[in-house]
Amino acid sequence: INLNNNTKELKIDLYSNSSTGYEWTYKISNEDIINISKSYKTNCPSDVVGCGGYNIYTITPLKEGKVTITFKYARSWESSEYDLEAIYEIVVDKELNITETHKGTYFEEK
Repeated sequence: INLNNNTKELKIDLYSNSSTGYEWTYKISNEDIINISKSYKTNCPSDVVGCGGYNIYTITPLKEGKVTITFKYARSWESSEYDLEAIYEIVVDKELNITETHKGTYFEEK
């Protein structure tokens, strides 16, 4: 997790291991405030099966406002809603600086 205060870009790194069937999904409360893009990074050799990495979400501001991003880590075929949750409250000021606070079960396990 990169915690950047007063920045023009925010990177959120969430541990992920697709070999387990789990994946991160997210919902944004207001898509007009920010743009979000996703990449994946692992330090594992390509021949290692079952090794995880990080989904990296890059948040860039579009306009001033407040937005909530709710990430959920789950297996899509299971009946439970999610196994882990990470909630980010993001504020974009008039100069397009981003500040964030976060909570959720993802952080409790660290």
